[in-house]
Amino acid sequence: MTFYETLSELMNKNKVTAKQLSETLKIGKNQFKYWKDKGNIPNGDTLIALADYFNCSVDYLLGRAEKQKAAVSVADESDNNKNRLMHNYNKMNDKAQEHIADYSDFMLTNPQNLKNNPQNSKMNA
Repeated sequence: MTFYETLSELMNKNKVTAKQLSETLKIGKNQFKYWKDKGNIPNGDTLIALADYFNCSVDYLLGRAEKQKAAVSVADESDNNKNRLMHNYNKMNDKAQEHIADYSDFMLTNPQNLKNNPQNSKMNA
């Protein structure tokens, strides 16, 4: 399997578009076309960012490993959001990271934002 085929499979499994991925990882829009049409492979930094995003190894992306980490096969929207959040958080300076931490503390003060809130179960049923 080519790099682009593996990437496409991961994107489909994780329900992420090229546009979303390029915005989140700051990858040029044309890169996907080069990877697909010309069989190009991204540079090392981009490979690492993609592997981190999809929770797989660079070897898997390059077709050198037959299996990806089990966690990727059960990825859901929540996993994508966690990956996106952590990727963005790690790019922020200390002050911005503090704001994110404060905001998450604030969000937890509202019972409707909690997973174990019985009201959330009723709304989803």
